[in-house]
Amino acid sequence: MGDLGEIVLKERPLIIREAIVGGRKLTKALYMQMPGLAVMPIASTGIRIVAWVNHHWRECGAGRWDWSSLGYEHRHILVEEGGVVKQGTVWRGSSASAPIEISFGDLRGGKEVAALMARRRLEGMEPSYYYSGGMAMLDINYQGHKIKFGFGGKANVLTSHVTEGDPPKDLVALALPAVGVDELVAKIDEVIASELEWRYNLAQLWGLVTEETPQVYL
Repeated sequence: MGDLGEIVLKERPLIIREAIVGGRKLTKALYMQMPGLAVMPIASTGIRIVAWVNHHWRECGAGRWDWSSLGYEHRHILVEEGGVVKQGTVWRGSSASAPIEISFGDLRGGKEVAALMARRRLEGMEPSYYYSGGMAMLDINYQGHKIKFGFGGKANVLTSHVTEGDPPKDLVALALPAVGVDELVAKIDEVIASELEWRYNLAQLWGLVTEETPQVYL
């Protein structure tokens, strides 16, 4: 590469914002004393996102959340609800195409997925499962959606050997023979639709905070 020419240094203004709450400069200590939102501010009325703070700290408590549905990356925010300034957190959720994690123990969808898998197992299908975190897992392509299904509990019978004509009673029970296929599928579809809506709402909120909301420095 030849000579690129003369080097010119330009100065650009840097805007550093501070938040003043009740006449006091907002610090980390003051932020941590603020009341927190009981729920994430999604589709909530009367809540205004004022700003997001410039850094994250280890003791923020965000580790109590389920990263499979939220994603670890998050921002601490200042919100105003009913005239009261509060602290909050928003997360960068999973993309719409990321696998949906469902486990047998989940109240929504777990037993229905296990039932469909048990029926296929009774038909002779050998599941190609693997272990992750000590739990048997199965990757499922369900109507174009990727599902990571965790067995656990009674669903572990899906990994057992099936003898033709004499299937394990636990496997038969897991298949929920009294429930129609359409009912099982409808429930799983409901869970998937709910998860995709959740991810969409997270993405909208994340964009609002990171692209349209001022940042303040503590």
